[in-house]
Amino acid sequence: MTSKKNKQTSPGLLQGLWRKTRAKTRENFSEHPLWELWVDVITVTLLTLLFTWLLFDSDFSGNIFGTAAEIDTPELIDLYSASAHQTDVPRYSNITLLSIDGCSRQEVTTALEILNGMEPRAIGVDVVFQYPAEEDDALINAIVNNDKIVMATIPSNGSYFEQALREQETCFGSVVFNTSSRYDVIRSFLPAVLNETDTTWSFDILLARKAGATTGCFVPYDKQQYIAYSNLMMDTLNCLDLIDPSADLTAIAERVKDKIILMGDLNALTDLHRTPIDANLSGVMIHAYMLDTILRRDIIRVSPDWLNCCISNGHTMMQRAWLCVSPN
Repeated sequence: MTSKKNKQTSPGLLQGLWRKTRAKTRENFSEHPLWELWVDVITVTLLTLLFTWLLFDSDFSGNIFGTAAEIDTPELIDLYSASAHQTDVPRYSNITLLSIDGCSRQEVTTALEILNGMEPRAIGVDVVFQYPAEEDDALINAIVNNDKIVMATIPSNGSYFEQALREQETCFGSVVFNTSSRYDVIRSFLPAVLNETDTTWSFDILLARKAGATTGCFVPYDKQQYIAYSNLMMDTLNCLDLIDPSADLTAIAERVKDKIILMGDLNALTDLHRTPIDANLSGVMIHAYMLDTILRRDIIRVSPDWLNCCISNGHTMMQRAWLCVSPN
C-alpha cells in the first residue's frame, strides 16, 4: 500500500516543484526583462557556432575553415563549397583542359587543326586575342572551319579578332561572371543576359548545348545560378603535346574523343579570381566548374537571408576565436 501511494503522490510533487521553478523564473525575468533577451541571443549564437562547426572537419591539426576563411565577408554558399570540395570523393569529369601556356598563335592554330580530327564533343576557347598578329588569318580559318568551337567573349570588350569571327557567324558565348576585379568572389553565373531585342547566352551554356546537353533545368535563364565547386578531377593537356613530332597522337586521341575541351591559359596572372575553394583560381578552371554544374544539373538552392547572415557572422566569430587560441 505504501509503495502504491508513493507512486501516486510523486508526480504531484514533481509538478508542484516545476510550477514553483517556472514562477520564480518568470518573476526574475519580470524584474530584469533584458535577461530573457540575452538568453535568446546566447542560444542563437551557440547554435550558430555549432552549425558552423559541423560544416567542417573538427580536426584542430589544420585550418577547419578552408579557403572560405580568406574571404572577408563569407556567405553560407562559401562555407558549403569549401567543405564540399574538401570532403567529396574525387570525381572524374568529361572535361579536358587544354593549356596554351607558352604557345604562339601559330601553335594554337596547329593544335586546333589536329584536335578537330580527334572527335571531341565540343571545344571551348577561353582566349581573348586583343592584338593583331601575322598568324591571325590561319587561326581564324581554323576556328571557322570547326563547327564544334564556341568562343568566349567579355561583354563590351570585343577585340578586332572577335569582330572578324562574328562576320563568319562563329558561335560566341558571353563570360557571365564578374571579372571587373580579382577581389570579387566568384560564386555564381548567369546562364543568359536577356534584353528587349535578343538573348546573349553564356559561354558555358552554349558549350554544353554544343556537346548535346540540355539546359532547361536552369530556367529562368536570367537568374543567377550558384557554381557547384565539387572535388573535380580533369585531364590536362598542353597544345605543345599535340604538335610535338614525337607525340603519340593515337594515345592523345583516346583521351580527347567524346570529351569537352576547354582551351585557355591556366597560369595567366591577369585571369586569376577569388573563389570559395581557391583564392587564385584561373578563369578556365572556373569555366570548368560552371560547365560541370550545367552538365550534371547540379542546382544549389539558396538559403534564407537570415540564415545566411547568422552563419556568416558565426563563422567570423569562430574564426577570430580560433585565431586567438591557436598556438600558431
